[in-house]
Parts: sequence; C-alpha cells; structure tokens
Amino acid sequence: MIKYYDNFFTKKDYISLLSHIDTIGWKNRGQDVIGDENDYSTHYNLQVINETEGVEYMTGIAAPLFREALEIVKESIGEEYYPHNLYFNSYKYGDEIRTHVDRETSTKNNKTLIIYCNKTWKRDWHGETLLYDGNILKGGNLPMPNSAILFDSNIDHSMAPISRYCKELRNILVFQLEGKKK
Repeated sequence: MIKYYDNFFTKKDYISLLSHIDTIGWKNRGQDVIGDENDYSTHYNLQVINETEGVEYMTGIAAPLFREALEIVKESIGEEYYPHNLYFNSYKYGDEIRTHVDRETSTKNNKTLIIYCNKTWKRDWHGETLLYDGNILKGGNLPMPNSAILFDSNIDHSMAPISRYCKELRNILVFQLEGKKK
C-alpha cells in the first residue's frame, strides 16, 4: 500500500509546522558509519516519541498538528493508527541514508507516514523518497512542500541524494505508526 498526498495540512497549519521547525536546533547528527559499513546515516534528527511512549506524550506547540496528521491518515485509509516512533529529520547535500525498512511492532500492522516540511523545493534538487521491491523501484515521492507519502513500513525505502545545487534543507516529519493486530 502506497498513498500520496498533496496539500497534506491546511495552509495555516503548514505554516505553523514550518515555524516550529525553524525553532529546532538540529543538534543530534547521525554518524557516517553506525556499527558496520552497511549501516550508515548522515542527517540531523529530533526525536519526539519513541516506541515506549504513546500519543499522550505529544506535547508542545506542534502537538495539535501531530494529532491532525493522525486524523488525516484515519480518514484516508479508514483505520486508526498510533505513533510508536515520531521524529523530524533534516538533510542537506552530501547526506545519505541506507535502504531500510522501519520498525515492526507486535501487531505487525505498521505504516510509515513522511510529511515533507520544506518552504520550497525544485524537482532538479532530487532528494526523493524511493520505495523498492527488491531491486525494482516500486514508487517514490519528491519532497515538495506540504506533500506526504504513506506506505507499509516493511517496504524497503531510502532517499535519493540531494543535488549539490540545492542550498535548502530537506526537512521531514516521520510517523512510524501501529494499527490494531491483523
């Protein structure tokens, strides 16, 4: 399952989200190599929720927007999901991330929602989210402002490198979601 969204939030809510992102200090930086040579990540991260905390821990200025995102997902796929992992990532030219799947919970009913939080983006800057089925490209999405992609968390995915001509940050809000047991 892959679902694409344009204008995910209302214009007012999206501007509020961008304002919130402007306050992030981006102090947590991924390492060039984590563990072995096949496990790398080079981007900034701000963790909001981890697997041991639930939706009730979403506090602060962005909390209503987080809840709104969950409502949009519920309305669009007809099923309620809750975040077990929620975070902001920020990438720039030179940052890379390996192809991976997201965490599976005990319900084995997991989705990943990526909301692109850029003020502007040009197609030639690349930075697409890429979805794979083995070595076949299954889908993808440019990080256009206020767009989003929702997919099954067990789909291999990564990010295409950002062009050296891009001077903007590629900011995303990621929800790793858990639904009821299948």
